[in-house]
Amino acid sequence: MADSKLGAIVIGTGFGVLTHLRALRGADIEVRALVGRDPERTRDRAGKVGVEHGLTSLGEALALDGVDIHAKSVLAVGCGVGGADLAPVRNHGAASVPGIDIEQPLIDRCVARAARAGLVPRLTYHNVTPGRLPFHHQRHHVVLFPAAIRHLTHPMAVL
Repeated sequence: MADSKLGAIVIGTGFGVLTHLRALRGADIEVRALVGRDPERTRDRAGKVGVEHGLTSLGEALALDGVDIHAKSVLAVGCGVGGADLAPVRNHGAASVPGIDIEQPLIDRCVARAARAGLVPRLTYHNVTPGRLPFHHQRHHVVLFPAAIRHLTHPMAVL
């Protein structure tokens, strides 16, 4: 994000969006866009919760004015099968996207997807246990929480 205030893009418009918004706003992070599948529903939900942009792709959100991930590290928390991980590297010049998840079968699928896309070592994946993240001495400029934040007992502690 270009300015000094932290910004966020929330992926998904279902019941979890309210949890995401509460946690992010509570940490003084500006939610700049919601991303969902249905254009009308996403725009409507964004308007109702006071978010300026309701978009249908992460790519659109990453192309907004003031969002710059070029040559930056993008951490994907709860990466699942890695669906949101390719675009930052392939289309927006992110230096790397390390992904973490608690499910080894999902990590295996991510590793295979990254290899097929020819994006190893810029896409890397780690199986983790809940708790402290394994990146003690690394800084990440952007964090993707595709759906993971709503599963956290204390989301504010993570932010």
